[in-house]
Amino acid sequence: MHPPRTLGHGVGLRTRHYGRALDGTLDVDWVEVISENFFGAGGRPRAVLERVRERVPVVLHGVSLGIGGVERPDSEYLRQLSALADWVQPAWVSDHLCWTRWGAHYSHDLLPLPLTAEALRIVVRNVNIVQDALKRPLTLENVSSYLTYNGDQLAEWEFFAELCGQTGAFMLLDLNNIVVSATNHGFSVDDYLNGIAPDRVRQLHLANHTDLGHYKFDSHAGAVPDEVWELYRKALVRFGPVATCVEWDEGVPEWEVLRAEQQKAARIEQQFLEKGPADVSNVAGSVHVPPVGAGRAPPAPQRGQAAAISLERSQTVFWQAITAPSGVQDFLAHADGVMVSDFERLIRQTPQFDRIARADVYATAYFARLHGVLVEFFPVLHGCLGTIPFHNLITDYLLACPSTSADVRRIGDKLPGFLRNWPHPGASALSQLAGIELAIVDALDCADAKALSLSDLAAVPQTAWPSVKLRLHPSVSVHDCDLDFVALKGAAEEGKPLGAEAQGSATNRAFLVWRKGLSVLHRELDAGEGAAVSAALRGDNFEGVCAAAAATQSGFQAEHAAQMVARWLSDGLIAGVGDPCGGDS
Repeated sequence: MHPPRTLGHGVGLRTRHYGRALDGTLDVDWVEVISENFFGAGGRPRAVLERVRERVPVVLHGVSLGIGGVERPDSEYLRQLSALADWVQPAWVSDHLCWTRWGAHYSHDLLPLPLTAEALRIVVRNVNIVQDALKRPLTLENVSSYLTYNGDQLAEWEFFAELCGQTGAFMLLDLNNIVVSATNHGFSVDDYLNGIAPDRVRQLHLANHTDLGHYKFDSHAGAVPDEVWELYRKALVRFGPVATCVEWDEGVPEWEVLRAEQQKAARIEQQFLEKGPADVSNVAGSVHVPPVGAGRAPPAPQRGQAAAISLERSQTVFWQAITAPSGVQDFLAHADGVMVSDFERLIRQTPQFDRIARADVYATAYFARLHGVLVEFFPVLHGCLGTIPFHNLITDYLLACPSTSADVRRIGDKLPGFLRNWPHPGASALSQLAGIELAIVDALDCADAKALSLSDLAAVPQTAWPSVKLRLHPSVSVHDCDLDFVALKGAAEEGKPLGAEAQGSATNRAFLVWRKGLSVLHRELDAGEGAAVSAALRGDNFEGVCAAAAATQSGFQAEHAAQMVARWLSDGLIAGVGDPCGGDS
């Protein structure tokens, strides 16, 4: 039985294991889920979360709150997060001590925060806003970082201690992130642990990283390494048993492999409980535990450097540098003297890892993250263009249409429209392809609706049918396309090379996208059915739906209308019927 202050040992739940969540075989103590992945109104994500929360405790873990941003937290984001928390009733809600947004634009990365008195004041303000909105305390995670700031006035653990003390917030202590940042910046992991008050630590993270020689990168790919397990043992000495979660985000393995990591954490904790702190510390290495706040201060600014620039200016300089498409060095080569001077004043440099290279880690991650999401969401478009042209497209797209949503799945919303004016001979057809793929993404988690049955429709009097309006499932959409989307998607899934210009043109194609149950489906429509679905979506009555089909497809008769409605019932497209006066069922 776990002590009251811990949930035990859990895992970060990722899409590969949603099937196990649905069938109720998540044999772990608890799960952590990414909050933004469940902002949608329905579909598979919500069904998964509904099943999970019935069986094990859930922690909501966000990635887009950006508590360290100079702007106040986004009100729409807080509304969505609050609604989700009210529904899930999580054990707690967590996010990261970082910033993610500049103005209206989101990086979808965890950007490092200057550790200054001004930043502390702003973060305290933002935490209080969030806690008031959620009506619960917030838990914040330390992030891996690849640079520090010349103006830093506190060590990170001191910043956390002040923040938690002033707001009542808690800490999610990521042990892998401590290892990464300690390597990158040269502080002691023991100093970090010893600077954190045990009663503020609500959760631990265990994960892997990638060693790139002169620095470590927080990749979350692979099993937890020995040095993180060693730090876990030290953390048990310092904090006692704390709810612990294993994160594995890249190359997510089979459930048995992931669960083995979770079980290893449980065994190590059990050894701690059985042997006691003294024995465990002998295994992990001697740990001196001084009073809280006795950690080593960060290095002083280099001689001759000015005091810290404002948080607003520091985030502007950093954002401009990392979002430049040609890299930080080229950005600085073309920037004005004030920008270059502020960049040099802002970021601390070391002989083995200069400030430009440090900032470039974030620049690379910014484009790689969003490029990867767009490859995942637009595989047919990617296959038709090829790797390099797609990369060039996305570079142009992100410059023109940076993310304005906390939900990274919304990053492609403007891509079909952008493609219409993109200088490419097949731009129109590519825009159509992108529109279909975007509809597939949208259908994944749009609102649920129960499909009608044949008996439901049989209750409608025959004389009423001309005026009946068929309400289609919220996921239904129809798309014109000059290319064979079904064939192209099949080829893309098989990894075959594609070329939009080589696929030929086939006019009068229409493609239907919808969700049946938890699965998103698509099929080609003939001209008449395409016109009929479009008319139903416009709100035309059944007589108008049939007229639209007849105007497009010669020979359309009553029996064809009956067959069409039967197909729609079979596909689960019809979610209700109504009359012209607005009645609905």
